[in-house]
Amino acid sequence: MLNVQQISLLGLLAVTLGCFIWGRWRFDIVAMAALAAAVLMGFVPEDQAFSGLGHPATITVALILIISYSLHHVGATEKIAHWIAFLSGKPQLQLGILISMAALLSSMINNIAALALTMPVAIQIVSQHKKSPAIALMPLSFATILGGMITMIGTPPNIIIASYRKEIYGTPFAMFDFFPVGSMLAAIGVLFIALAGWRLIKIRKKTVMHAKNHADIYVYEVKIAPESILIGKRVTEAEALIQDMQNMQSVQIVLLSLTRQKQFYVTIPGKQRFIAGDILLIEGTHDAVDQFTTRFLLNIISAESDQEKILHSNNTDTVEVAVLPAAKVEGYAAEQIRFRRQYGVNLLAVARRGKSFRRRLRSFTFRIGDVLLLHGDKDELPDVVNQLGCIPLAQPSPKFGKRKHALPAFIAFLLGILAVSFNLLAPQVAFLLVVGAMVTMNILLIREIYEQINWPIVILIAAMIPLSQALESTGTVNVIVQLILDVTQDRSVLVILIMIFILTMVITDILNNAATVLMMAPIASTLAEQLQANPDTFLMAVAMASSCGFLTPIGHHNNTLIMEPGGYKFTDYCRLGFPLQILMLLCGIPLLLFFWPLSA
Repeated sequence: MLNVQQISLLGLLAVTLGCFIWGRWRFDIVAMAALAAAVLMGFVPEDQAFSGLGHPATITVALILIISYSLHHVGATEKIAHWIAFLSGKPQLQLGILISMAALLSSMINNIAALALTMPVAIQIVSQHKKSPAIALMPLSFATILGGMITMIGTPPNIIIASYRKEIYGTPFAMFDFFPVGSMLAAIGVLFIALAGWRLIKIRKKTVMHAKNHADIYVYEVKIAPESILIGKRVTEAEALIQDMQNMQSVQIVLLSLTRQKQFYVTIPGKQRFIAGDILLIEGTHDAVDQFTTRFLLNIISAESDQEKILHSNNTDTVEVAVLPAAKVEGYAAEQIRFRRQYGVNLLAVARRGKSFRRRLRSFTFRIGDVLLLHGDKDELPDVVNQLGCIPLAQPSPKFGKRKHALPAFIAFLLGILAVSFNLLAPQVAFLLVVGAMVTMNILLIREIYEQINWPIVILIAAMIPLSQALESTGTVNVIVQLILDVTQDRSVLVILIMIFILTMVITDILNNAATVLMMAPIASTLAEQLQANPDTFLMAVAMASSCGFLTPIGHHNNTLIMEPGGYKFTDYCRLGFPLQILMLLCGIPLLLFFWPLSA
């Protein structure tokens, strides 16, 4: 029976899980709030509240994020794109090779970094062949998630599982202990996606891209010029003119809202007459907005300055970028970023899948996966995109200024992997030395160490570790395990292993995979001990299943990142994700039993 303390702890975790699913607040904020509540309620001792920050798993994850950035920044992995481009003229073969390489990359660098590297290449391939980005981006995201299964450093859950094993049993999982099962599951998953799975992806006609039009629908701000033919016309009259233009030229424009001096109209009254200086929020493709503003003499303006006209010259260009996790713009409104004053660029438009936005662009709060249209100096745009923590879509890669350091960076990383593989050094020590070597060789600047850490992930892990430990210290894990045993009485150990695999997959689809592992690892290991089975089998099952978050865009940051550029809806992920999860279950259990038998 649960006592009051255990019921209270489970209630706190239920509320935390609910907040994660709701998504109203960032998951790192939710995790820190849950930790604070756990301390106040006596579940976590005060002197242990921040023990997660110094935990080996937290430190190792942070160091791998830094190393992943460095390898990408010096161009150590960029040649893959050029190699694939010349390999074949067939887009299906190119994409098949690309997702295979993405999976391999994500086994050694952070899977978000692997997606950031290969995503522009994928969009470029489909654009050249007039295909939809949807056909490439979901396979690419799933492949990078699958690739994380292969090694200990491929994904944070594997690092956490390895550290947890050391805490409980004295020795961690080694670098390549995940390889036998992980590599085969990744290979099976990639083959399924490349040969048949891609046919299940929902393709919408409006997401088919052309050479320089990658986001299907953008929201722009335009100002009515004094010479515009809309001046003096009612909104209904203007809409009739727009409809005529749409019928003749097959373009789609939607008037969203009107701002006139200090007045704001969420819905524009039909009898309202336009005057010079009115600011309209309109929605449409880049080509449609270009035709609309040209015909009706409207000026596209930036989010930061109403007065500044956007100049088109040989020295300026536009670039579409997607917001990465922990980007500098994430969680901030456009007016707080000060694009023009601080970075020398203009924010022309924004796009977000599944959400209608009617306020001024300056009040638009950026989220992971949002697509922004930036305008600025052609030579400086790549550096600005990098500073903002975003990735360009189907644009040339940034001009890396440290290409000569690519080989030394790769060698340093390889030496770190070897040191961990042969148990010469603990992972956190080995990769700390790798980062130190990169700083010494001027591959990495000190400020970049702090800028390129995905702090929300690090804080999430650091906050959830004490909560995970509280599950054990309060005896809650034992109660949960006993409940599972009572429910599954007379069932074989194999059935319970399958249940743990499925439960982990389900939780991963709605919760960050690192948090999922921290919750499931104590339950899995205790359950194995009660059943007198091999704990490693159960821990490996949790590790593999936590890399199977394919059903939703919120199960993994990579899935969130591709949602807008791919033109996906929430339910589109199930079409490919559900059969892929079934395949991982059907193949994963036999592989686990073969390489990690239930009898230790």
